[in-house]
Order: sequence, then structure tokens, then C-alpha cells
Amino acid sequence: MPLVEDLERLEQLRIKGILTEDEFESAKRRLLNPDLADDKTTRDRHAAAVNRLEQDWREQQRTFMVQERSSQRLPSSLAGWTILLFSVVAGIGVTFLAFAFSLPHLLLLSALLIVGGVGRGISEIGKAQEYVDARRRFEATRASAWRSKR
Repeated sequence: MPLVEDLERLEQLRIKGILTEDEFESAKRRLLNPDLADDKTTRDRHAAAVNRLEQDWREQQRTFMVQERSSQRLPSSLAGWTILLFSVVAGIGVTFLAFAFSLPHLLLLSALLIVGGVGRGISEIGKAQEYVDARRRFEATRASAWRSKR
């Protein structure tokens, strides 16, 4: 009988120390219940696929990082709007000073503040939206992968 021979061979491998107790028990369960082996193999493959998916997301997430002076952070719409509004308010303030004190060279500074800040703010808002979209795609893919497991 092949099943008995397979069990005896597993026992010999365990006695010789080739198989650990856990490996022996696992192999014995698979021999006695082949359906269990298929389920476990499927679960292992599925878990590996989900792990790869999450690892790919972590790598993709790094591409969205915004470099600041001494650190990195994910982009934020709030930061983008803050930059945008601050630059406009500061530009208006500098423009007011330029006219109040007859300093026309401050008009150039004002224009640079507004244009630079608005550009940087819009860029931050766009990058934040790209990140949100990528995150949603990842979560939908992960949810789909978990549903397909069942």
C-alpha cells in the first residue's frame, strides 16, 4: 500500500533528523488529506501574491515622497493650499509695501512670490491627488485579491 509506505518513509526521515517535527506533521497531514494540501498551497501562493502587491505599493509610495530640508513626507493637498494662499497673501503684502513706500523693485519680488508660490502649491496639490488615486487603486487591487482568495 503506497500510503503506508509513504508514511513509513516520512517517519524514517523524521527519525534521521532530515525532517523537523513540524515538517513531518505537515507532510503527514498532506498525505492523509490531499485536499488540505491543495488549500494550504493555494493559501500560501495567495499570501505571497498579496505580500508582493504590498511590497510593490511601498516602493511606489516612495516615488511620491516630497523632499524637505531634512526629511521626506507624503504630498498633502492641505500643504499645497497653504503654500498657495501664503504666497498670494505675501505677494499682495509686498505689492502694498511697494506702492506705499514707492519701491518699484519690490513689485518684482511680489510677482516672484505669487507666481512661485502658486506654481509650487498647484504642484503639491496635483502630486497629492496622484498619490490619493494610486492609493485607491492599490486598495481596490488588494481587496480584489483578498476576495478572489475566498
